[in-house]
Amino acid sequence: MPRNGTGGYSLPSNSWNPAINGAAATAADWQNLINDVASAIQQSVSSDGQTPMTGNLSMGGFVLTGLGAPSGTGQSLRWEQLTKGADIASAAALPIPIEGSYFNVTGTTTITSIADVYPGRLVYLKFTGVLTLTNSASLVLPNLADYTTMAGDILVFMNDAPGVWVCVAYPNRTLALGTFRNKLINAQALLNQRGYASGAATTGANQYTLDRWRVVTSGQNLTYSVSGIANTMTAPAGGLEQVVEGTFMEGGVYSLSWVGTATATVNGTPVTNGGTITLTAGANATVRFTNGTVRLPQLEKGWVTPFEYLPLEINEVRCLRYFEASQGNMSFTQPGNSGSVPQRYSLVYRVSKRATPTVQVIIGIGSTSFIAGTSVFVTFGFGGTAQQENQWSWTASAEL
Repeated sequence: MPRNGTGGYSLPSNSWNPAINGAAATAADWQNLINDVASAIQQSVSSDGQTPMTGNLSMGGFVLTGLGAPSGTGQSLRWEQLTKGADIASAAALPIPIEGSYFNVTGTTTITSIADVYPGRLVYLKFTGVLTLTNSASLVLPNLADYTTMAGDILVFMNDAPGVWVCVAYPNRTLALGTFRNKLINAQALLNQRGYASGAATTGANQYTLDRWRVVTSGQNLTYSVSGIANTMTAPAGGLEQVVEGTFMEGGVYSLSWVGTATATVNGTPVTNGGTITLTAGANATVRFTNGTVRLPQLEKGWVTPFEYLPLEINEVRCLRYFEASQGNMSFTQPGNSGSVPQRYSLVYRVSKRATPTVQVIIGIGSTSFIAGTSVFVTFGFGGTAQQENQWSWTASAEL
């Protein structure tokens, strides 16, 4: 007889049963028993997987255990696949995502595609580091040319059409102009108070060239050329660097980004383009570029964001804290006197300096001689007694 509906099996009542009548079995008795047992076995599941189901399978409140990982459509899912897919360690196509699932993206390369499911399905990508997603036909980033992630970012993609996944949610990276996110000053490399000529060999170590940028090795040079509204600088083998004043440094994780072929270090530690480094609050940070081109460098707290363009006059004021050159020659009239009489003239700075500056005076014309200079005033000597007009200029340096 068939199973009783709860999986139990009993011998057929019309077959020979020695436990009931103790009679000898006939050939027909044996045949009836064997046929009934065979029918019951036919309703059982083979352990090698060859038996197809012919009805719904009730687990009676129990769970299936030991499931293998599915590899295609029409296969059972494991619990973790309903909540989290396998980690992605490198450039790859994501496997078929389940609605509401998420994947950890642990690598630093590019996700190339996501397997198609039904339109409207969502997949969550959680990034553990810096990775640039490029807007493409298969991975669409609305209103963005590309997107750079940071650790902890979660991006949500929706299967919009066959072969097309659209990013429908991502952390906001939009920040207002003028927030001074970039710790590098004169990052567009347009200010040049010293009048440094591109390619001119330096005469000493750590010689400043374009404002705030210095060439590390004596005898080497910086070359630069205009590219859009910024200069592209070419860093020499010994390095081109800027020291960021600790007064403006909060502690924490910083990212460094730039356009170009140069390599970089921060405080001597190599940092890849878009990479991060932990910096100490209140401590100076030295950013050095070596052997290649650098355009639009940016050191900022947290993740990489689009380059922060600042008005030229803002950059100029920031540079004046460290170095100032008199704007053109300064003229004055010396009253007649007998002999060479020293005269003092006050220095008026456009911006207060970071520290007591070193003053250098350049004499133009006339019989004036420079005697001494401090951070407050300069002293000149005058020859002759006639009233005369002289021209002179000065620089005040308080570089780090």
